[in-house]
Amino acid sequence: MPQLDNASYKKAVRYSVIAHVTLFVILFADFAFFEKTTMKVAVANNQAEPNIVQATAVSHKELKQALSRLDKMDDQRKAEQERLKKEADLAVLKRQQEEEKTKQAQEKAQEAEQQAQQAKEQAQAAQEQAKQAEQKQQQEKIKLAELEDQKQKVEEQRKAEELKLAQAQKKRLDDEKKRAEAQKKKVEAEKKRKQDEAKAKAIEEAKRKKEEQAKLAEAAAAQQKVDEEAQAAQASQVNAEVDKYVVLVQQKIQRNWLVQDSVPPGSYTTVVARIAPGGVVLSVRLVESSGSAGLDRASVDAVYKASPLPVPQDSAAFDRFRELRLKLRPDEILMSGY
Repeated sequence: MPQLDNASYKKAVRYSVIAHVTLFVILFADFAFFEKTTMKVAVANNQAEPNIVQATAVSHKELKQALSRLDKMDDQRKAEQERLKKEADLAVLKRQQEEEKTKQAQEKAQEAEQQAQQAKEQAQAAQEQAKQAEQKQQQEKIKLAELEDQKQKVEEQRKAEELKLAQAQKKRLDDEKKRAEAQKKKVEAEKKRKQDEAKAKAIEEAKRKKEEQAKLAEAAAAQQKVDEEAQAAQASQVNAEVDKYVVLVQQKIQRNWLVQDSVPPGSYTTVVARIAPGGVVLSVRLVESSGSAGLDRASVDAVYKASPLPVPQDSAAFDRFRELRLKLRPDEILMSGY
């Protein structure tokens, strides 16, 4: 629904005030009439009871009629207000439509004015472009003449440059040829120098290798001699150590050797004893019997009783004592296999 503007709103308010004043007048008149009727009823109180009831009934009827008239008048007022509101809304809508038409007309006029201005500006721009095109054409002609002159100068300069370049090219080729020949001679001389150096170096290297090999052979022979002497010294030292402990082993077994006098002097027993580091006897094995069980048993017992045997601490010397072959006779003990 369209909104009421300020003028329409004031007009509607005036109509509403007039309607309310009218309604107030009507109500006041009805109230005066009602008061008059009430007074009549009060005067009639001196009459009999039936007359008082009748007067009261007439008063209510009139009051009801007055209220009905008021309702009708209120309905009329409301209908009038609704009509006025519709007229006001219609007037506002009509005014808005007219304003919209006016606005559209103004916009069209403004648009036409803008189009005319644009057409004018376009015409001015076209004139300016035509003027600039003419100026550009004149400038192009001048520039073309300058280019033709410059082209001729460039062509003459190009021919001079080509002649100069051809002369420089010929000179460069001649110089390169001379440099190539000089470089060839230099390369050949360098090649010969390197060959001579390589030959001299090869001779020197062969001589050096020969001398080095001779020195190495001499050093190897000297080292071999030293090693052999060291080995001989070590072997001599080991042999001396072994001989020392052989005597000690024989003496310890001898102390534990108990033989009966009844054994023939030429009898002997051969056993093999396995010795652990530290001289502990691990086992004694009879490998050759004497023919006498007593002598054989005494031989084995003597070796076990002598444990631990005195053995060398040096590992190389001890290796010869790991397995001893002992020949036991009543008069002596012999060792072999070490």
